[in-house]
Amino acid sequence: MLKMSKKEKERLADYVLEEIERSENDRADFLTNLETYTRLYEGKVYEKDFPWKDCSNVKLPFTATNCEAIFARMMNSIFAIEPFWMVKPIKAGAWEYAKNLEYFLEYASVNVLHIYDFCQKWFLPAVKYGTSPAKIHWQEDWRYYYKTEDGVRTLQKRLWSRGPKLDVIPLQDFFTPIGYNILDEMTWVSNRIYKNLMQLDQLAKDYEWENLDKVKRFPVDRKGDVEEETAEKLGIENKLYDTFEFYETYLMWNVEDKGIWAPIWCVVNPQSRQLVFVDDFPYDHGQWPFAVIRYMPRENSLYGIGVVQMLEHIQKTLDTHTNQIIDNATIANTRWFKWKKGTPLPRNLKIRPGMIV
Repeated sequence: MLKMSKKEKERLADYVLEEIERSENDRADFLTNLETYTRLYEGKVYEKDFPWKDCSNVKLPFTATNCEAIFARMMNSIFAIEPFWMVKPIKAGAWEYAKNLEYFLEYASVNVLHIYDFCQKWFLPAVKYGTSPAKIHWQEDWRYYYKTEDGVRTLQKRLWSRGPKLDVIPLQDFFTPIGYNILDEMTWVSNRIYKNLMQLDQLAKDYEWENLDKVKRFPVDRKGDVEEETAEKLGIENKLYDTFEFYETYLMWNVEDKGIWAPIWCVVNPQSRQLVFVDDFPYDHGQWPFAVIRYMPRENSLYGIGVVQMLEHIQKTLDTHTNQIIDNATIANTRWFKWKKGTPLPRNLKIRPGMIV
């Protein structure tokens, strides 16, 4: 962990939080559109009372089927050819080394990186929303075990996993500075992460995370729309009280305040405004550990155009036209009958096919 004065840590935490807040405000319209595109893709149906209550409210799966068809074609184009990796020697006598490298890359892709599963998660958001960020980093996980030998029970620390890791980042959890369109030229890049109580205790032991007592006062209620809707229908509470929010940020920082900027890595909790971890940049390649793919790139923009955005107006037109056809048929089939004047009618009379008036 990088040694910093308390004042320097406070300055760093304030800088990160201010930059991310500025980034969120700048893309507020984009995040609103993202929610709209998600509803269009999933075909969510909400209560509708126009032109009358209980009128037709059909959502055709036009957008979803087009996204899935393009996504399947993309996956098949990349993974249909075997072997996935093809290494060609650039000089005589290196053929054997090239084939061995092919075997190694194939093993690493299938058994270490699980690249097919990763690409499924990475490509689909790009097709849907136009942009999909991913984090490519090195990760070590440790676990503690109790072991009893000769009647003596001892706690042992063992390495659980170590190696490269590929994580897809939701667009709403990915932050970049305003005015930058090229990832490697950005002064900082950040992503939102969540940790539970067990993970925080382990991070404090293994990586010296600090100020966690203050962080634990501010649990975050993290729940998705689907889970919330399900909980509401079942009449149960859907909250996670042991989850905490952090911004994991890689940035250029004037560490010694001498005009020499160097990359560092830090983690900040936005609720308590506490810097819980800071260290030197962990990678020698000098690039931010993120990659972004775009379905249809736009000039001078990090964000591309997705299939849902392209089909938005077509989807709405199809839904409206279909519902109007159904409502028109309902009106045509709703027969009315005269009844003798003075006959008592119920006060809660509702219009329906075959109604008597």
